[in-house]
Amino acid sequence: MTESASSFVRKLYFLVSDPANTHIISWVHNGTAFEVKSPKMMELDILPKFFRHSRFQSFVRQLNFYAFKKISRERSSWVYSHKFFQYDKPHLLEHLRRKTYNQGSMLGTTPGDSTKKHMVSQDTLYPAQ
Repeated sequence: MTESASSFVRKLYFLVSDPANTHIISWVHNGTAFEVKSPKMMELDILPKFFRHSRFQSFVRQLNFYAFKKISRERSSWVYSHKFFQYDKPHLLEHLRRKTYNQGSMLGTTPGDSTKKHMVSQDTLYPAQ
């Protein structure tokens, strides 16, 4: 894994990729996004071991700082993506940077852009087989 990626990004990639965590957090079928299946278990079992905080909302805030997009329409579903955060492509992590205040809006968007254009249905993430 690329050492120039931030600590948060490296830890996140490890957590999502670790088979021991698949009941809590894992890649979606095509590897372009990840899903938090149990925010409560994430708070209890994972966040305190890897981060200074144990609140799921603090974790989501960090994702927002790195311009991850919530791509699930359902409020109870936590699926996030970023073009530089993909399964089996850790070399891309070095391009994933934290936003700074002088960058203003999210990277790659203009202040008036809607994040709804990034939303997808659960059928797209988990097609019937």
